[in-house]
Amino acid sequence: MVLSATVSNLIVVVAAYAVHGWNAVGAHAAARNSARLSALWFALAFAAPGLVRFFGSLPTPATLVYSFFAAHLVHFLTVAVLLLRFEFSQVIQNTERAAAVVLGGFMLVLVAAVTAKPAASWSYRYLHKTALYAIFLIFFLAFARQSSKPLRALAAVLAVSLLLRLASDLKLHSSRVKSAA
Repeated sequence: MVLSATVSNLIVVVAAYAVHGWNAVGAHAAARNSARLSALWFALAFAAPGLVRFFGSLPTPATLVYSFFAAHLVHFLTVAVLLLRFEFSQVIQNTERAAAVVLGGFMLVLVAAVTAKPAASWSYRYLHKTALYAIFLIFFLAFARQSSKPLRALAAVLAVSLLLRLASDLKLHSSRVKSAA
């Protein structure tokens, strides 16, 4: 699954450069499209606890988070190429902002991946959930603001993934309450 996520996003990046060329337009297209595919991998990982009820053979939620991480690493590398090769003057003019956005985003995704394996520690699970919900908000707000209807559809996919996740959390919570009683 992790390899599929990586390869699929590499195909998106190569296709963007093939269509638009090795230039700023191609780099921007590659970065945008790799983020979009990464968002779909995230939606799958985020919804995994709720999807297990419908698809028993689904990979573990941790594996799906690792798959999202792999797809997003391809996106981060694509953004690095964009910034270093085609937008370096912008990076120099806005070094602090560029560093904050890139490093902040990378750290958030890294925390989600590192904490994906289930652990007994409450703080560990809280950190994982916080990272996932923050990533959800970033993706959801980015796609919900789009003027293009197909891109707003990604926000709808993310909303459904949120509903599936929340339904799973509610079911888990209600089963805990029943067992405690």
